[in-house]
Amino acid sequence: MTFLAQLVQNFADIPVGGLTHLYFSFGYITPGDFNVAPMDNLPVTLFSDLTDMKKKNSGLKAVVALGGWTFNDNGTTTQPVFSDMVSTQQNRAKFITNLLSFLREFAFDGVDFDWVCSAGHRREAIPNAKMILGISWCYR
Repeated sequence: MTFLAQLVQNFADIPVGGLTHLYFSFGYITPGDFNVAPMDNLPVTLFSDLTDMKKKNSGLKAVVALGGWTFNDNGTTTQPVFSDMVSTQQNRAKFITNLLSFLREFAFDGVDFDWVCSAGHRREAIPNAKMILGISWCYR
């Protein structure tokens, strides 16, 4: 449990007045259809609970972090998701469409990709860069 989590019981207790960014860690990407979902079957309402905090600070930006250490663990069903997602133009397009819908639906201002991979996965750098550029072009 983080220090902040020990101090507050819910998002409404976070003192956001002096913050510029608030991160939701972590959202997951579902295998195959590449939708954004809460990790470990947590309620989807947590996304809007966090972005509702922007009402207390008009300058606050809400960012969703996708992935994380356990998402990328070897042997899990989610471990190949990032690789699968960037492997084809069709998969990247599907994810970008889903991500942009998610960001708009839950009022997130940005996304942080927490893709933990070994050095042996460098071949994915080009498709990953194409995905990032695609998102950035679509989100203008």
